[in-house]
Amino acid sequence: DTIYPVGVTDVLWTATNDCGISDTVTQTITVIDSIPPVLLCKDATAGLTKDPQNFVYSSSFVEMSDDNCEIESILIRRATPACGELNDVFADSILICCDDIGTDVEVEVRIVDAAGNENFCDATLTVEDYRAPVVMEDLPDITISCSYFLDTLDLDEFGTFVSDSSLREDIVVEDIYYADQDSVAGIDGWIMDECEVTIEDSTVVELSICNTGIIRRIFTFTDVMGNSSSAEQIIEVRDTSPFNIDGMDIIW
Repeated sequence: DTIYPVGVTDVLWTATNDCGISDTVTQTITVIDSIPPVLLCKDATAGLTKDPQNFVYSSSFVEMSDDNCEIESILIRRATPACGELNDVFADSILICCDDIGTDVEVEVRIVDAAGNENFCDATLTVEDYRAPVVMEDLPDITISCSYFLDTLDLDEFGTFVSDSSLREDIVVEDIYYADQDSVAGIDGWIMDECEVTIEDSTVVELSICNTGIIRRIFTFTDVMGNSSSAEQIIEVRDTSPFNIDGMDIIW
């Protein structure tokens, strides 16, 4: 018994009689693989990373694959638009982005064997964002004199956080503490996340009757998956001249 490979095989037959006379003939045997490969898909979950582009590979969706001969490729494509674009070309991987969070991403997987037979299966991808927003640059703590006009209900002049580093601006505080540095007390903070971030802030005022003490600005950063982180800025208010040199501030 002989097992012939897929393709064309020439077999040479020789027949010889009792008188020693022989003859030969060539037989061509063609083996065709017409059986499609087997493919079983499974749903998958993928998390976004800090990389500019995130990909999920076809192997993430394959529960089982088999073929009676040889598997040539297992490729994948999206059945739903990819970040605003529909790329219906089969490839090793698909692109995922923030727009996919909260939606079912339908994908199609294709398996092809060496003979060109193919099979398909469908799966669903769930995209998540596992990382909380990361504070790349904190807001600077600020020191001001008690004579500085201060609105505790609006402290934006002491800086804020932005998610685009190119939008950071100088924090200008026209107070004696920053007179020797062109009134620049620092620069806005910088927050980074894979997706959109909501920034909320609260204020804790701890000032004495003399209007000195500290003010705490507490920032909370929350992404679309509910992951959160926080940062704090301290504004210290000082009395730059608590008593004059000859004691005339005190009345007996």
